Amino acid sequence: MNKNISRIAALGVASAVVLAGFAGAASAAGTVTTQANGSYGPLRVYAADIYQADPATSYAWTDNVIGSADITGYTALTCPGSSDGAAVFIATRGSETSKSAWQAFAATSLTAGAVNQPNLKPAGLTSGTPGAGAVKAAGGNFSIGVACTSNAGVTVDRVYYRYITVTASTGAYTLAATDYSYPAPVLSVTQSAANAAATPTRNLPHVGDTINATVGANVPDGFGVAYQWYANGTAISGATTGSYLTVANDAGKSITAVATYSRTGYTSKVVAATSAYVVEGDAVVSGSVSVSAGVADAVNGQLALDVPNGASATMGAAALNGSNESVTTGTLGAVTVNDGRVVTRDGWDLTAKVADFVNSTNNAIKIGAAQLRIAPTITSTTATAGNIAAGTAGNVVNSTTAFTLATAPKIGDATVGNTTAAYVGSTVVNAGLTLTAPQWKPAGTYTSTVTITVTSK
Repeated sequence: MNKNISRIAALGVASAVVLAGFAGAASAAGTVTTQANGSYGPLRVYAADIYQADPATSYAWTDNVIGSADITGYTALTCPGSSDGAAVFIATRGSETSKSAWQAFAATSLTAGAVNQPNLKPAGLTSGTPGAGAVKAAGGNFSIGVACTSNAGVTVDRVYYRYITVTASTGAYTLAATDYSYPAPVLSVTQSAANAAATPTRNLPHVGDTINATVGANVPDGFGVAYQWYANGTAISGATTGSYLTVANDAGKSITAVATYSRTGYTSKVVAATSAYVVEGDAVVSGSVSVSAGVADAVNGQLALDVPNGASATMGAAALNGSNESVTTGTLGAVTVNDGRVVTRDGWDLTAKVADFVNSTNNAIKIGAAQLRIAPTITSTTATAGNIAAGTAGNVVNSTTAFTLATAPKIGDATVGNTTAAYVGSTVVNAGLTLTAPQWKPAGTYTSTVTITVTSK
């Protein structure tokens, strides 16, 4: 084998001679991709027929260092069909694709659209400005590589190269390791036909939609790519392809993926996607709504609110309506306003503020208070008929706006009151409750607090 290396050294730039024992090892380079340093593909090196994997290895300026596309033997570096020549070059980093910026170069053989066994020996690069001798004398950081050219060597079609560091004066140099680029998966959503046709429009992704992961076409040479999907940081069993169909259990969870690059003889590389999707889901809401009550300061010492201790409203079973929304109904429970102000008869307003409903297992998931409809009723009253009015049925505006449950008008001051045939008393108020959950909210138990206040007019 060393005899063949010597032959290459003697031939100088005519480095297309196939080394004995490696002719059968040549193979396609696989899916060629850009390296992290910008090289079109990896440039492997051999010395004395041995693949050189250690980036700390130092080479002499006159050493025969042979280029290859593979680590298992001498494999040709492929060129575009338009290429009609090739060259070995040294260039300042970042100028590899510009022939006019090369520090030194020499032609090498192009056979059947490929460069086979190019000799990267710096001492053999006899053309260019300032020339190989100037690079050796000054030292520094450069790139060494192989270029595919056309237009009589003027146009650079493709370059394969490695970074080198040259020691001034002696010309001893080291080659940086091949630097693969491992792209992170990019996530996207494919909406199912049913979700696309839903009204109102559903957020992406929704249960039933597919989340896709792809690393594109730039897969490193010879590497395979495997995927693993995660929900809230936990690996999803069996979810190991480039796409994942979301299921009901994913509602409210953050879904993402990682790609694992692997190749025999290499350390696997795991790269996580830089984004994630939170899945929306259909709601089937059931459970109880707790109610607490506050009491306003009594006016004249004679206006009071009576709410049983530990009062709560229990909602019935959830059911889906014609719009596929979860609907739960119930009642507020009896609330009593005691007004004994038979002289001044100032009147009163009974109001309620409803907090947003919070999922019992994930407090980040909420149903707005505006989804609750209240239908107040007067259960009984000892006041004059028509004197007390229930509030108008409707949806809560928001969690900070009071909803009127009932009202009693102001009859007048002491003088007017004494001449009016009306009186105050005890009034029992109740209300029907209807919670309609948005379609995309996940199933579960949601709780809220209703704060009830009676205020004198």
